[in-house]
Amino acid sequence: MSCHAWPWSAVFLSLVLAGCNNASKPASPTTKAESTDADGVTEAKPVGTSKGVIPVRQGVTTFDGNWALLMTIPEPQPDGNVVTRDWYSKIIGFTKDADGKYSVKIVDSVTADAQLEQATIEGKSVLLVIKEKQFTLNFQGEFDGIAVRGTLANGLQHPYLARLLPTEALHLADYVPSAFPPAADIFKKVIQQMQNHPQINVMLELIHQQRTSPVALETAANLVQAYQKAGFDDTTVKAIFGEYVTVAKVWGARMQLFAEFMCAKQLVNGSRLPDEALKHLDAAESLVTVDVVMPGNEEPWKRQIEFFRESANIQRSLERSHSKADEVRAAADEELRDGLKRQPFNPEVLLALAEYTVATKQLDAARDYYSTLVALPLLEQYVLMKRSGQPAGDPKPSDVLKKLWIERFGNEEGLEAHLAAINKERIDGLRAEIRKNGPPPLPPDTGDHTVLVEFFTSTQMWAAVATEIAMDALRETYPSSKLITLRYHQHIPAPDGMVNQDSEDRIASYEMARVPVIALDGAVPEPEQLMYSGLLQVSQTAYNNLRMIIDPRLKQTTPVRIELEGKVVDGELSIQAVATGVNEELLPSCRLRLAIAEEDVFSIAPNGIRHHALVVREMPGGAKGIAPKKGELKYSLTIPLSELQKHLDDYLNRYEAGRGIQIPPAAKPPIRGQLYLVGWVQNDKMDEKRPEVGRAVLQSVIVPVSGTGTDTLPHATDSAPESAAIANPASLTPPPPPLPE
Repeated sequence: MSCHAWPWSAVFLSLVLAGCNNASKPASPTTKAESTDADGVTEAKPVGTSKGVIPVRQGVTTFDGNWALLMTIPEPQPDGNVVTRDWYSKIIGFTKDADGKYSVKIVDSVTADAQLEQATIEGKSVLLVIKEKQFTLNFQGEFDGIAVRGTLANGLQHPYLARLLPTEALHLADYVPSAFPPAADIFKKVIQQMQNHPQINVMLELIHQQRTSPVALETAANLVQAYQKAGFDDTTVKAIFGEYVTVAKVWGARMQLFAEFMCAKQLVNGSRLPDEALKHLDAAESLVTVDVVMPGNEEPWKRQIEFFRESANIQRSLERSHSKADEVRAAADEELRDGLKRQPFNPEVLLALAEYTVATKQLDAARDYYSTLVALPLLEQYVLMKRSGQPAGDPKPSDVLKKLWIERFGNEEGLEAHLAAINKERIDGLRAEIRKNGPPPLPPDTGDHTVLVEFFTSTQMWAAVATEIAMDALRETYPSSKLITLRYHQHIPAPDGMVNQDSEDRIASYEMARVPVIALDGAVPEPEQLMYSGLLQVSQTAYNNLRMIIDPRLKQTTPVRIELEGKVVDGELSIQAVATGVNEELLPSCRLRLAIAEEDVFSIAPNGIRHHALVVREMPGGAKGIAPKKGELKYSLTIPLSELQKHLDDYLNRYEAGRGIQIPPAAKPPIRGQLYLVGWVQNDKMDEKRPEVGRAVLQSVIVPVSGTGTDTLPHATDSAPESAAIANPASLTPPPPPLPE
C-alpha cells in the first residue's frame, strides 16, 4: 500500500495524533493516565486524591451483580484538539432468580432523574432503555467475556461507544468521574515513534490488534475522514475503510451501520470508488431494522441511504461517460439524463451531458445544458473548483456557451437576456418545488403574532445561496401579515455594495460576526442545531428546517399592536410609528425598531443571486432602537427622501476610502424600487429562564411607503436587464465554494 508522503504526514499528525496524544494527557493535575489494552486492568492512577477508578471484577461468566456503564466521549478543546475520555454514567444491578431470569435496576446514576424503562437480556446480548429528564437513552451491547461492548444512542445522531464493566462498586461518588480509554498510551507511543516516517500499514495493524479499544475506532474513523487530503491510493482506501468497518463490528450492529454509512458518505463526497460506496450502502441498508436503529428511525435512515445511493450511481455513470467506447458513453448519457431528473442542479452531471451533446453534434441540447451551468448560482464556479490542480486547457463553460451562441446566432446579442430568462425560469421552478415538497402552510386564522426573520447575508458568501432561495420561498408561503423577512448585507468575507452603517450595527447588536445567519423573532439558532445554509442543492432542506421553527411561532398570540405610516409627498419622507399593548413590567427593557427596506434590489452578485428582496436600506432611530418615553413607544421623522441615498453613498465612500478599494458601480445598486416601512417591538433583556427565546420580538408589522417605487427595478417575476450584470473583479470574487456534505 502506498500514499503521497507529505499530505499523509500532515493529516496523520492533525487527525490521528490530536486525538490519541491528548487522550493520554491528564484532564487535571490530580490524574495520570496509564491505560492498557484490557478493560479494567489499569485505566488510571489517581495522584493526590483518595479516589480511584471503579474496580472491575475479573473472571465474570454471568450478568449477576453490578455493572458500571461507561460512555466514551470525544471532547473538543479550545485549542482545536480533542480529548477522549470514558465517563462513568451509571451502576446497573443484575439479579438472577431461580428460573434463570434477570431483574435489572439502576443502583446509582450521575443524573438523579434516570429511570430504567426496559431491560432485555438474551444470551450474551443486553438492551437497556433509560429515561432521562430530557431524552431517552438506548444501550445495545454484547458480552465478550470481559465487557458488554455496544453503543448508546438517542435517535439518528452519532451513537456513542459504551460498555458495561462488572464491578463491586455501589456509589459513583466514591470514584473518579472519568478515565482515559484503554490503549490510549499504546497509540500515543506508536504515533510518536512514527511522526517523521508515518506508515499506514503499521497504523492499520495497530488498529486491528487493539480493536476492542475505543481509541482504535476513533483512529480508524479519523483515517476515513482524512483519506482524500492524505492522497491515499485506491488499494489503501479500501484497506482503511475495511478496517474501520471491522473495528465497528466489535461494538455491535448499530455502530457497524454507522460505519458502513460513513464510508459510503465519505466516498460519495470525495467522488471516489462509487462501486465501493454502493457496497457499503447495501451493507448499511441490511442493518436498518427496528431492533438496530430504534423505533421510528427506519425511514429516515432509508432516505439517507437512498440519497447517497443515487449520488453513487450518478458518479458511476460520470466515470462511464469518459469511456472511449461509444456504446458505453451513450449508455452513460442515458443514465445521466435520468439522474438529472432527480438532481437537476448537479454541476458534474450538467457538464458531462453538455460535453456529450457537443461531441455528438446535439448543439441545441448542449446550449441548454451550458446555459443552466452558467446562469444558476455557483454551478460554473463549482466546475472550475473541481478542475483546480489539474492541467490547464479546458475552456470554462461560459466560454463554450458563448462560442455555441455565436455559431448559432452570429454574435453575442441576446445571450445575457437568455441567461436572465434561464435563471428566472429555473429559480422560480425551484421555489415552487420547494413549497410543494415542504409542509403545508398553517391556516390563515392561526394566531395573531407576525414572525420577523432577520437575515444577515452577503453577495460574496457562497453558503448564503440556499438561505436566499429558502427566504424567498417563505415569502411566497405566508403573507406579510404572518411573516416578514429582512435582509441586512455585510462585508463578509469581502466588500458588499449593499451594506450600510445600520446593517453593520444591527449584526453587532446580536454579537455576531458571520454570515449567513438568521435571527428569528430575536432568537439566533446555532448553525450546528439548524442547517439552513449551503449551495443551491440544499435549498429544500434549508426551507424545511426554517419552517420547522417558524410555524410554531405563528400560532402565538400577542396583545402588542403597532401602527405604522410611511409616505413621500413632494420629495419629503414622513414616518409615524406607535406601539401599544406592551406589558408595563416589560416596557422599560423594550425598544421600538424601524427599518426602511427596498422591495426588490436587482444586482447580479458574485454568489449568483440576482434579486435581493426587502434589503434594509436604513433604520430610522438607529439599530439600537427607540426607548420608551413617558410610558410610550413612538417615533416620528420627516426628511428629504434623497437623504436615504446620501446616507448610503456617504457610508460606502468612507468604507472605500478607508480600505483603498473601489466597489464596482453595478455592485452598489441605488435606491430605485418600492420602499416598505417595517416596525417591531423587541425586549432587549434576555430571559434567563428561557435563553432560547433570545431578545424576544413581541410583534412586527410592515406597510408600503406610499409615493415610492416609480422607478422600480424588475421583481422576481420579471426578466432582468442585461446592463445590470456585474463584472466580478478578482478582488471581489469569492474562492470557488466546496460542496457541503
